[in-house]
Amino acid sequence: MNFRPAALAAGPVTVLSLVLLVLTFAVEGFESDLAIAESPIAIAASVCAMAGLMLLAFALFRFMNELPSLREGLGLVGSNLAMVGTLLSVGGAWSMVFVLPGLAGMEAGREIASSGIPLVQAGFIASFIILAIGWLLTAVSLVRSDAVPRWTAILLLVGALICILPLPSRFFVIAIAVSVIEWNALGRQDSRRDRQVPVGAS
Repeated sequence: MNFRPAALAAGPVTVLSLVLLVLTFAVEGFESDLAIAESPIAIAASVCAMAGLMLLAFALFRFMNELPSLREGLGLVGSNLAMVGTLLSVGGAWSMVFVLPGLAGMEAGREIASSGIPLVQAGFIASFIILAIGWLLTAVSLVRSDAVPRWTAILLLVGALICILPLPSRFFVIAIAVSVIEWNALGRQDSRRDRQVPVGAS
């Protein structure tokens, strides 16, 4: 199965999530966590974030198939860690879509929605740390292998470092880098492969 469309869409979808999140803060302000949790714009931002992370997982699967450096040594370790961290983060985004708004709408859950659950927050942090380390090692492997343009791998590396910071939609640079790598390197690789197929081949 060709996951090229997923890789190309990961960046734009994640950027849309970030734009919607900024719009949420512009409309709701920064003071009321409950208002933000129940905001339709914030929920839409979380839906886009969840979709962006899922697209990242599909894109990583494609990268592991297309780039030999991600099937051995540091690349293998990094890509597998990145996959685990990305899938864990999908779960975190899922809770932002289906759990947090529900808690905010219930009297008994409003305090939880406002202040959060320490163990759940620790899980969020751990998921993004695993994601960041995995994509960092993946980026280092790509830089060393010259399998993609160096600047695109460095962009991915910078995105992994940003992902460690406590920022909303912190993986957006990783998603942009993945789409750029797909467009710049793997897309051309696919085009060259198609041109090499004999005319009568099926």
